[in-house]
Amino acid sequence: MVMWQPAGRKKSGLQVVYRSGALWCSFSALEQYSFKSLDDEVGQASRVIYEDLSLITCSSNVTSFSSSLGTDLPLRQHPNVSFQSYLQDRQRIFEALFPDKKRAEKLNDKEWRIYMLPLDFFFLSVNPVIDMQIVVQAPGSELPVVVSNGVDKVLTLEATRWELRGLDYVLKQSDFVLNVKGVLFSEQRGVSSRLRGHLKMSVTLVIPSSLALIPEDIIKSAGEVVLTRLLESMKQKVNSKLLEDYRAYAKEKASFSQGKQAASV
Repeated sequence: MVMWQPAGRKKSGLQVVYRSGALWCSFSALEQYSFKSLDDEVGQASRVIYEDLSLITCSSNVTSFSSSLGTDLPLRQHPNVSFQSYLQDRQRIFEALFPDKKRAEKLNDKEWRIYMLPLDFFFLSVNPVIDMQIVVQAPGSELPVVVSNGVDKVLTLEATRWELRGLDYVLKQSDFVLNVKGVLFSEQRGVSSRLRGHLKMSVTLVIPSSLALIPEDIIKSAGEVVLTRLLESMKQKVNSKLLEDYRAYAKEKASFSQGKQAASV
């Protein structure tokens, strides 16, 4: 049995207690109370947030899988419009990466909601809905790639919320955790520039009863294939659509600047 003890309030966020091969605990968080586990079998005290103890569910039948891809391309920058300035336009970046406006909506200045096309996983079909946050910030130690000292700003992508539509009858929302993190930046190497990026997706879930007879290694392999396909699609958009849009952006900015100079003469 898992015992929980109050450990004070927490302002925001959602965490999940998970220990591979031992126990998985998932929950919802509204009141934002912080708790810690007192069960020695769970391991070291784990901090969690919960709304109501009745919402906490635990299972040992859990698996996880992940995939990651990187990009490192030559970048031909406009002499007067840097790629760095292009990265500041988050709305434009998002539209270049997710051009289908019917399947996307802006939530605020930093977040967009993406309605993905259906994904097939064995005999299940799911329509993922993901809230993606895009932030331009100074590089930090938490980035998945090493950034040179000459890079002062990077663009980061992170999933802040997710929903699996179509699986309500086999999987509770709290039994699935998606982690999406990415980074994109331009890097100067001597007289040349490079476009560098890295994106990782990972999934942890309680295996539903409908998949219980399938060996876990097959589930993990199939999951990794699905994630890799998604990442390859994203990489293709970065390598083509994003660079194409940067060239259009640079041309627009350069033309506007020339027009202003001509008007001032």
